[in-house]
Amino acid sequence: MSQLVGTLEVYAYADEEEVAALVYIEGVGHYYTPFTITLPIGRYTLIAEWQGQSQIKMVEIRPEETTTAKFYFQLPSPITASTIILTISVINLIITAFAVFYKKPTLFYTPPME
Repeated sequence: MSQLVGTLEVYAYADEEEVAALVYIEGVGHYYTPFTITLPIGRYTLIAEWQGQSQIKMVEIRPEETTTAKFYFQLPSPITASTIILTISVINLIITAFAVFYKKPTLFYTPPME
């Protein structure tokens, strides 16, 4: 007697563009999207990861049918000059706070030689 199987197609998108996300099919293995795989009928958990983002989907594979799973991610925000300036400003603020807290002119304070 042959085993009943179905087909699973998996895709991942970031802001409408197809991307290569790593998908783990619980109990089966890891695959990069897009991919198509034949699986025994049953329920499967899919965990997709892309650029630090992750999603989980449950799918059911039915005999002689194709099931499609699509994951949608967001593109990371681009680093701009204003982001860099803001980051530097925050770092300077933290350094100043430490200097005030420790009553020293800077974090790189060197005590006088005796």
